[in-house]
Amino acid sequence: MSRRKIVLDPGHGGQDRANRGPTGYIEADGVLDIALRLKPLLTKVFDVYLTREVDTTVPLYDRAKIANDWGVDLLISIHTNANSSAAQGIETFHSKIGEWGGLFHDEAKYIAQFVQEELVKATGLRDRGIKTRIIDRKDSPLYGMDYYAVIRRAKCPAIIIEAGFHSNPREEALLKTTDFRQKIAEAIALGLKKAYKEDDQDRLTFIIGEATATREQARAWLQQKAPDWGFLVDLYWDIASEYRIRPDIALCQACKETGFFRFGGIVQPWQNNFCGLGATGQVSDGNTPLLGADPNRVRFQKEVHGAIFIDRATGVEAHIQHLFAYATKENLPGGKVLLSPRFNLVKRGSAQYVEHLGAAENPSGVGWAYPGVDYGKSIVRDYLDRLLVYVAPPSPPPLNPEQTETIRELQSQVKQLQQELNQNQNELARYRQAVAAIQETVREL
Repeated sequence: MSRRKIVLDPGHGGQDRANRGPTGYIEADGVLDIALRLKPLLTKVFDVYLTREVDTTVPLYDRAKIANDWGVDLLISIHTNANSSAAQGIETFHSKIGEWGGLFHDEAKYIAQFVQEELVKATGLRDRGIKTRIIDRKDSPLYGMDYYAVIRRAKCPAIIIEAGFHSNPREEALLKTTDFRQKIAEAIALGLKKAYKEDDQDRLTFIIGEATATREQARAWLQQKAPDWGFLVDLYWDIASEYRIRPDIALCQACKETGFFRFGGIVQPWQNNFCGLGATGQVSDGNTPLLGADPNRVRFQKEVHGAIFIDRATGVEAHIQHLFAYATKENLPGGKVLLSPRFNLVKRGSAQYVEHLGAAENPSGVGWAYPGVDYGKSIVRDYLDRLLVYVAPPSPPPLNPEQTETIRELQSQVKQLQQELNQNQNELARYRQAVAAIQETVREL
């Protein structure tokens, strides 16, 4: 199923910064902050675009045009309200009759109800309801159509959120706090997920797909966590792409299974088994069946826990294949030899999501780990999420020619001192031999 596209439109900005509260709140800045907080809350489920991501001028009519050009499913314009200092509460406007007639009225109203409800619950502000506003001047060529241009011109359902009155001193004080703006963002996200019945999907992470982390990011992260194992990043990225498996997911699972490659459990580093394949808690008797896996590259050994792979690349590919077995019912890609000795024991396609790799969380009751309580969620929470926010420390600035020459001179001096030390050690050894010979002669006398 294709993902829905949403445009977030932070109102005003750039030259349009006149809307302010009595003690300095600026609407253009406040709603931009809300939109920037909202975007990452939606991106697991929706494709999200912003009409602006900085303080810049976006003409009113261009805002709907941006959404139309992108062919989105929903436009959300985010504002805060102004009236008298006594006005209070939250309200949400939705499409009724735009330039495409009433085509989007029902869906926009439906979405507005969910968003409004969550906003009121989260903020505790007065519920001013969901509304439409129509041009009522009969001499206007737009008579009877939506008043707000961003709604009227949108070729999709559109809503305008008025998230409190910045003209009200109490609500302005709330809007000036990051905590309150975060509450607004989270409430909008929750309302949208409920409206589109995507609230559960947000917590699920596909195993098949493109990596979210970059190869370079993974290298830096693993260099910090397991410096001797950084070479595995290229193996996971190169091999996973052949199976359409997300390499960052596979790498994070390997980090969980091996304790960042410290191998503190029953599987040992020399086995090249990075995900515990065949490690059931009982040692092999040497006759464990390979179930179709290549005997030239995979084996079991008596008194050893789990499968043994001929080299690291084979171990990584077997891991990728086993994830492939859970994520899809497809055959292995053409020309691929079976390397996972447990591939044919998997209920194919039973875990499309990382969170379902633990049997306890899998609706079908099967999984990579048994009982596997929190197993898949832990891969995402404790490994993937931390990888995704990891920023490598900056590289040291390049050396200038003078510094390079100084280092060479110092290295030459160190080499000379090492040679002199070796000579001195040789002379000391000869001296000790001479002393020992003299002592032996003295004893004979």
